Amino acid sequence: MGDYFKPWRRKLGVVTLAVACVLAAGWVRSLHSDDVLNLRFHQFGCAIMAMSWSGRVGVGFSTGKHRPGYIEFETSPIDSAEPEYIDERNLGTSFGFVNFGDFGGGGGPINYYGRSVDTYYRMVVIPLTMLSAWLLLSKPRVAQKSVGIATQNVPIR
Repeated sequence: MGDYFKPWRRKLGVVTLAVACVLAAGWVRSLHSDDVLNLRFHQFGCAIMAMSWSGRVGVGFSTGKHRPGYIEFETSPIDSAEPEYIDERNLGTSFGFVNFGDFGGGGGPINYYGRSVDTYYRMVVIPLTMLSAWLLLSKPRVAQKSVGIATQNVPIR
């Protein structure tokens, strides 16, 4: 069994399977609650946000004056199609299942605007699961190593 995980393919397969499992758990959670994780960098005047709602996942980058604090996690039960933490949202461009848009919020001393991209969880989870299955279950290739006139079958690792 120890030799099974020696090729880089198997190790990468385990990592992609773990990422797919974490995203699948987020997918199930997003069907019941809206979540947002804000990472704010006051010294640079920007923030990165990860969003999850109604079977969708997205990331955003915003600039402007944000609320104080560095890390903030908000969650709320699903009651509408749009997340509560975005006051204004404009879906500018859509390519099939991927949306690129602008958002903004705040008022008074807090005022921020940014760009976001979002897609359905299934558009990420299913391909990652298939990739990890291929990496874990595919047989290692056998290379032909020439030794003089004769050839030898040597597995590539």
